Amino acid sequence: SSGTITATATNALTIGTGLSGTSYNGSSAVTIAIDNTVALKADTHYIGTTAVALNRASANLALTGINSITFPGSTSGTVQLIPVAVAGTSTVLTMPATTGTLITTGDTSTVTNTMFSSGTITATATNALTIGTGLSGTSYNGSSAVTIAVDTSTIATKTYVDSQIQSKDNTDEITEGSTNLYFTNARARNAVSVTSTTASGGGSLSYNNTTGVFTFAPASISNTDGITEGSTNLYFTNARARSAISLTGSGILSYNSSTGVISQSNVMRRIQEFTATSGQTVFTITGGYVAGNIDVYRNGIQLAAADITATNGTTVTLASAAVVNDLIRVIIYDSNYVPPSITASAPLTYNSVTGALTFDGSSYVTTGKSIAMAIVFG
Repeated sequence: SSGTITATATNALTIGTGLSGTSYNGSSAVTIAIDNTVALKADTHYIGTTAVALNRASANLALTGINSITFPGSTSGTVQLIPVAVAGTSTVLTMPATTGTLITTGDTSTVTNTMFSSGTITATATNALTIGTGLSGTSYNGSSAVTIAVDTSTIATKTYVDSQIQSKDNTDEITEGSTNLYFTNARARNAVSVTSTTASGGGSLSYNNTTGVFTFAPASISNTDGITEGSTNLYFTNARARSAISLTGSGILSYNSSTGVISQSNVMRRIQEFTATSGQTVFTITGGYVAGNIDVYRNGIQLAAADITATNGTTVTLASAAVVNDLIRVIIYDSNYVPPSITASAPLTYNSVTGALTFDGSSYVTTGKSIAMAIVFG
């Protein structure tokens, strides 16, 4: 009566794996779509009888949720996976059409001969291995097994070296060669010799290469007369001693370096005394003096050379003026003084060398009488 026909679904439509939406029971509209477990492409997808094609232009090039790909057909020969060609390349993956395991570069499993159709793995050496000096064996080219070992005929092994030096770790156990000889007393003694047997200062030097003893026999010298004078330690001579002496000072003394005689001139000492007036500095010497043969005293104290001037042979000048009643004493030494001659007559004798007067009164001794003597000078 209402004009509406309502349909009731006898069997509901259930949404299965790979689709999204609610189950349909005919009472309301339902949208069914592919869910996210199915890979979608921007272009057409198809599964043919001989190939699976993927649109390479899509962002997703993976077949997800697929555990295996089965290639139907013969169990012999090969099958191929052919990616869409990249510009400038031609990539083909060819596999045997038989049951087996495909090994990739990321696989860590062990490669066995069952993984290859022939069951045999043959290694081919790109560069052959050549056996060099010191090794034994044949050169290896990868086709057959080769054992390489040390050639003991040309190379000393550690065991060999150890056995050779084990009991030879010091010179007592090593045989002496012909160049580096061991030390012996005899060899050392024979390596020494004496080149000159006569010493420069006399005597002789000898050497015994059997005992290694040097023997020096000095010259028979009992005193310095047998020893040559050197250039430093000179022998004594009168001339050398006399020339080493000199005399300086006044003319009272003189020295002869040839004879070594020191002579004193006849000297007489004269004394003059002055009582100074106030401020007096100059004093005149009666009879004069020889410069350098004079001593000046002031109140009993000898004046130094710097305190007087006595060079003209006539006067003495004080450097510092005298005070009234100062006592100035001047001692003059006359080197040319001639003493008076002495003569003697019997019974007196005079020795002019020693200056002695001798009286011989043997002929004048008379009991009770006196003897008068007179000594006359000059």
